[in-house]
Amino acid sequence: MQSGLIGFNFGDTEYSSYFGNSDNDGKMKTGKQIGVYDGDDDTGTYYFNTSGSYKGGGYTGVKDDYLYYKGKLVEADEDSDYQVFCINVSGTDTYNLVNESGKVQTSNKKYKSDGDYKYQYSSGTIYLIDSDGDNPTEVTTSDCAALPNVSFDAEYTFE
Repeated sequence: MQSGLIGFNFGDTEYSSYFGNSDNDGKMKTGKQIGVYDGDDDTGTYYFNTSGSYKGGGYTGVKDDYLYYKGKLVEADEDSDYQVFCINVSGTDTYNLVNESGKVQTSNKKYKSDGDYKYQYSSGTIYLIDSDGDNPTEVTTSDCAALPNVSFDAEYTFE
């Protein structure tokens, strides 16, 4: 029986699903799953769709105020406080300011990273600012941190 974090490739689209940590389980999991081991034996928190045609597939987007990519919780690097991540949802790039716990920040204020002001969130737009909190410049894709790698226990390709 198949278990673990499984990747499915359908041409240019990749999905993840989770079937428990042991062969004794093997049941597709849905919802928030904590302590999921990936193909590199790292643990993390994941969210898998609970209904619809993508039931059991790793969620990409904001769910319950947290950012997920291919199911994996996206978190700012340790000691960074906050980072901006860009994800594509339904063909649209979205920018998300995320803390070290993966929570998306939406309060209209300035945010410190590494001890200095670095970001400003204002009316749905994220700006880069200087260390004094001035000179806002709207973030672009080049300002975004890399999304986390999702390593699978097994991967299947369908053409």
